Amino acid sequence: MENENFIDILKDVWSSNVQGCTMFSVVQKLKKLKSRRKDLNLSHYSDISFKVKNHKSLLDSIQSSLQSDPLNENLLLEENAYVIHYKKLIMLEENSLRQKSRINWIDLGDDNNRFFCNSVKIRRCRNRITKLFNADGSVLDSQEAISESMVQFYKNQLGEKAADTTYIGPNIVDFGPKVNEDNSIMLTSAVSPDEVKATMFAIKRGKAPGPDAIIPKNASPNSLNDYRPIPCCNVILKCITKIISSRLSTCVGSIINPSQISFIHGRRIIDNVLLAHELVHDYHCFKGRSSCAMKIDLSKLMTLLSGTF
Repeated sequence: MENENFIDILKDVWSSNVQGCTMFSVVQKLKKLKSRRKDLNLSHYSDISFKVKNHKSLLDSIQSSLQSDPLNENLLLEENAYVIHYKKLIMLEENSLRQKSRINWIDLGDDNNRFFCNSVKIRRCRNRITKLFNADGSVLDSQEAISESMVQFYKNQLGEKAADTTYIGPNIVDFGPKVNEDNSIMLTSAVSPDEVKATMFAIKRGKAPGPDAIIPKNASPNSLNDYRPIPCCNVILKCITKIISSRLSTCVGSIINPSQISFIHGRRIIDNVLLAHELVHDYHCFKGRSSCAMKIDLSKLMTLLSGTF
């Protein structure tokens, strides 16, 4: 949104008339905005690094002329204009490289272009999947085979659709803890424009507006088990889930057992880590009835359970 024309483009697209339901209208407007943004990027920011180098050479030429004629007012004004535009191009180049590198802990304006450029190269090499080992040990080295293997892998994890869905009975719900009436009204109330705005502005700059992909768990991934899927959803679903999460965070602690301390606001996961450490450390000192400790891998518990479980 740093370009002065972006707001006008956004207003023009969003004020256009689209026939259909609200969600269809939003999706169609986002598609139009994406197309207009591509045109804006092509006209102003394509080959930005080449533009920076070309502008730098022109600026050097003007400054060389100024050394021969330092009192020339026309050259001084021209140099000043080129310097302002050159600084703008440098900032745009750095911003573009930063978004591609996904480096968030360095501020813009510190001339980190070389660092960002190297980070982009490293990130692209790390995320490029050129070879995978299948479940039977065979090697997949073509993009078509790797893509098919990925689709099948996650289809197997999601399982099959249940023939008959068993709904939870009200007696089971009444048996457990429930939110109070005030929280129930808050959770089911209509989403306000201010809530949507606060949620969207809470998303960090440079985040992917569209579906994401998978990221490696280690330095040398060989199979799909070595990759971690991250949310494959667009910005609309990200906004919806963030609103739901924000609402739930205010009341979920009152209905979840105190022993569950991860991902609950006000509770610390390190408490259970310390408790487990103390138990295992003195486990050999326990006397009385026999007992044992079990380590259970729950990495994909929710995705592997069937709907009828």
